[in-house]
Amino acid sequence: MTSPAAADAQKAGGALPAKPAAPAAAPPAAKAPAAPAAAPTAPPAAAPAAPPADTKAPAAPPAAPTDAKAPAGAEAADPQKEAAKKFEEGTRAQKAGQHDKAREALDAAYRIKPSPEIALALARSEMQLGKPRDAAEHLAYFLREGQAAKPEDRQAAEKMFAEAKAKVGTVIVNIDVEGAEVQVDGKPVGTSPLAGAVFVEPGAHTITARKEGAPEAKQDLAAAPGAESTVSLVLTPPPEPVAVKPPPPPPPPPAPARNKVIILAGAGVAGALALVSLGTFIGYSVVDSGSYDTWEANRCVKTNPQCVTDFRDAQSTSAALGTTALVTLIGAGVVGAGTAVYAFTGKKSQPSASFHVTPGGVLVKGSF
Repeated sequence: MTSPAAADAQKAGGALPAKPAAPAAAPPAAKAPAAPAAAPTAPPAAAPAAPPADTKAPAAPPAAPTDAKAPAGAEAADPQKEAAKKFEEGTRAQKAGQHDKAREALDAAYRIKPSPEIALALARSEMQLGKPRDAAEHLAYFLREGQAAKPEDRQAAEKMFAEAKAKVGTVIVNIDVEGAEVQVDGKPVGTSPLAGAVFVEPGAHTITARKEGAPEAKQDLAAAPGAESTVSLVLTPPPEPVAVKPPPPPPPPPAPARNKVIILAGAGVAGALALVSLGTFIGYSVVDSGSYDTWEANRCVKTNPQCVTDFRDAQSTSAALGTTALVTLIGAGVVGAGTAVYAFTGKKSQPSASFHVTPGGVLVKGSF
């Protein structure tokens, strides 16, 4: 019993001097174990009231941890904070020379919330890791979007960009429609129109464009280090052929102007032939009538050879004159008809006529 008292004294010695009587009152409390039989009823009567009060007081703290966890979840859901956290993690690893770890953290930050600052830091680690294609992609983004960056950062980025492009192929992709998915070797790289060039490793590649409702378009290319290529893909289907009506036939050429000289000449020739025919017919009539008159007046008989000969000569002349009259009349009609046709139709055919005297009469030839 002496040791516990000494211990209590030593403990009390560390307390205020005004409380030395407290240890004296403590022994009765030590006797409490002697009343375990009655304690089960008495304490439950007093204890139930106190514990509920004590339990309600600690009940509030559980709500505090619940409230404390909510901000943690909200922070994880905030892209800005999560990206900043990953960015800091990546830059620390980068300064420590741990570029694999730095690239992993910076790439996660870039995917959560892209920014020029993250893109530049990510490109630095990618260049250190020998990934110029990825570095070129992120440096192009930095140079395009980081207009407000520090001049020294832009100069460093431009230098790295030139180094990266010298090791990869650059492809300019042009597509005739907007909203088409662009793929390189089956992997999506963006939607048309693309913000910039596509960077590929040296070698053979296939550029594909797809859009719903349009036929797929693709083109193969061989990329060389430091070389730039242009790929143009057309998704718009060609228009359906339109039936073209043949042009109408050209109008007929106008009728040539009628030559009045030809008309007048044709009319003159026809009139002259008509007069010749008329005169010849009159001569025919006179000779024919005279031959018979002479025959009767001379009372020609077969025994008078001269009379018979004269009659026959007269009959032959009469027949020739009749034939000439008929032929010239026909010629006049033909020339007149040809002249009339030319006058009304405007044809260039020029009526013409020729006369030939033959032993049996006059021959008339005409063309119209």
